[in-house]
Amino acid sequence: FISVYSTIIMIIRPATVTWFMTRYLAQNEEDKVRGVLVMSLKIEIIVSALAFLCISTLSGFISKYLSLSVLTVLFAMAAGFLSNIVAVLTSALYALSKYAEAAKQSMISNIFSRFPALGLALTEGPLGIAFAWALGNITSILYQLSKLRRFLSNGKPTNSSCMLKYSMPLYALSFISLFQGWAGISFLYLITKSQSIIGVYYIISASAGMLAILYSPFTSVVLNAFAYVHTTSEENGINKTLGKVEGIIVLLVLIVSLSIAAVSPTLLRLIYGKVYVHDYVAFSTLAGSTIFSALSSVYATVLRAIGRTGRVLEAGIVATISLFLALFILAPRFGATGVAASVAMSGFV
Repeated sequence: FISVYSTIIMIIRPATVTWFMTRYLAQNEEDKVRGVLVMSLKIEIIVSALAFLCISTLSGFISKYLSLSVLTVLFAMAAGFLSNIVAVLTSALYALSKYAEAAKQSMISNIFSRFPALGLALTEGPLGIAFAWALGNITSILYQLSKLRRFLSNGKPTNSSCMLKYSMPLYALSFISLFQGWAGISFLYLITKSQSIIGVYYIISASAGMLAILYSPFTSVVLNAFAYVHTTSEENGINKTLGKVEGIIVLLVLIVSLSIAAVSPTLLRLIYGKVYVHDYVAFSTLAGSTIFSALSSVYATVLRAIGRTGRVLEAGIVATISLFLALFILAPRFGATGVAASVAMSGFV
């Protein structure tokens, strides 16, 4: 619920903040850098406040639908709003190349959210978890503001329409990504009607998804590098930088993902037990196709860096269409393996 709510209300996507701040930094226009951060926070706070007021009127219905208390729903919405503020401030840290501070913020968030959540869940249930997530986000925001106080004063006003024009394709893409994440497992359930099969596939896909750690931190921090190069040099500057990044990603991801795919039966048996070994082909397919996700993430980052967010959305739409076509063809015949192959094919497309 928190992730869905956060997606709905986050009009200014994190990449927007990083891109605009980086470009103005490259042009030595610090007033505009401050203006971007202040404007982003204003937009996010206004939109989130209005969304909170509107959706809170439906909190009774939502609480019944989710079988949660109204107070839990309200705390979850507050946590979602706060997490978006954290995302905006983290993007600003990336733009300023304050990667150590961003890493510390992540640790602070985990310490003040995940650990209290474990304890509060035992005594307060879902309400305790929602409260812990809100607490973690508050502590993160306080830390981030202390590191960004220099850039929080009113700078030169930024054209909000330009920011929204850049951000809206990414906003639409966030819904597509959310939809893609559940498409395969939902389709598999429609075919099998078996919760045990769904459970096994969920564990397998989540385990393969952990391989994203090989590239996601890297692609998260190179957006400002690409944007800086694009602003300060000719087009061949981007090509040279992209070539280096591609080489690092391909070397790292291919070696690890293909190695894991090759020994997947043994890994599944050691970690989860014999019951999961039956679907080792699905796991191998997802693990081996990590390279497609990695390169897709890199190319999407480049498109964001040169301001072509519309192309990123187009790629997401094409990938979603190919995913559904593959699911209709492969899933009914091959089950979990067909779903995994469909996900791999959409990544390749």
